Amino acid sequence: MTGAALRDYLERIVYRRGQQGVHVSGMTIVYDSTAAEGSHLRSVTMANGAALDPAAQYRVILNDFMALGGEGLGFSTNAIRSEPLGIIDLDALIAYLRKLPQPVHAPKELRVVQQRGP
Repeated sequence: MTGAALRDYLERIVYRRGQQGVHVSGMTIVYDSTAAEGSHLRSVTMANGAALDPAAQYRVILNDFMALGGEGLGFSTNAIRSEPLGIIDLDALIAYLRKLPQPVHAPKELRVVQQRGP
């Protein structure tokens, strides 16, 4: 999907953040909850330190629930090309967690950061 479509999706996530817990991986989002609808995002920084590029193409992996619009947060149909991975998301998570040192500790870095004002 394009960076512009991803940014639109992330804007909807932060707009609804007070209503439910949404998590992201591979990026840090800074947003202003007091900003006008459609302009909450202050910055989106990818894991490699680069800013989200609206013209770039990004590969996004979601579970079926989110990809199909669960909680009203799915992608628009023109923003995604769906490719079945042939694995159940819970099975992938379990396999990943089993490879990590035990016990597994949640990451401590903030990925969705609220910042009020300019």
